[in-house]
Order: sequence, then C-alpha cells, then structure tokens
Amino acid sequence: MEELSSQLRELQDKGFIRPSSSPWGVPVQFLGHVINSDGIHVDPSKIEAVKNWEGPVKLCNAPVLALPDGPEDFVVYYDASGLGLGCALMQRGKVIAYASLQLKIHEKNYTTHDLELGVVVFSLKI
Repeated sequence: MEELSSQLRELQDKGFIRPSSSPWGVPVQFLGHVINSDGIHVDPSKIEAVKNWEGPVKLCNAPVLALPDGPEDFVVYYDASGLGLGCALMQRGKVIAYASLQLKIHEKNYTTHDLELGVVVFSLKI
C-alpha cells in the first residue's frame, strides 16, 4: 500500500492526476479507475459499454449454395495464384461448395507447378 501511495503521489506531482478538491471527498479518476481511500477500483460507468456489449453478428451473409442433385456430374474447378489457392465444387453449372486459402510467406516462393499440385491436394482434402 505504501508503494501504491508513493506512485500516486508521483503521478500527482507530474500532473497526471489531480487530487479531489471536493469537501465531500469525491474520488479521483485516472484512466477510468477510481482512486480513493479504499484503493483503486474500475469506474462502473467506464465498463458499462463492455458489460452490455452485444454478441458478434455476421459481417456478411454467404450466398445460399445449391444442394447436390444426385451423385453424378460433379466437376471441381481449382486455381492457384501468387497469393492463394481456391477451388469450387460444381454440379450442372451450380456451385455446391467453394473454399480458398491464403498462401503463407514461404509458400509464395513455390513454383507454379508446386502451387497447382498444392491446390489439387487442398481441394481433395476438403
């Protein structure tokens, strides 16, 4: 507690916090924390937004993909570039599923042949 008091005095001396001049002993606030004789506490008004934070929502809605129409006529399209790999499973002109993968830094040095082989392996693993 002595160390905390000395640190608070140092902060007051440097002008980061000002002691309360209220005769009723209103606590000092510093970066959202309330400093009073009981110690340091988080100001409830500062965390109200976090306590009432709504859960995440989808940033975008993925398009509804077509359902497979039987076990035949599937085609896999794939492509590789210097940035990533991508593939799409299609049936009779409709996209059933798709996936993509960003290349890691060391993978950007791979040859075109290796990237093309890599995208085939990637699409078969899905």
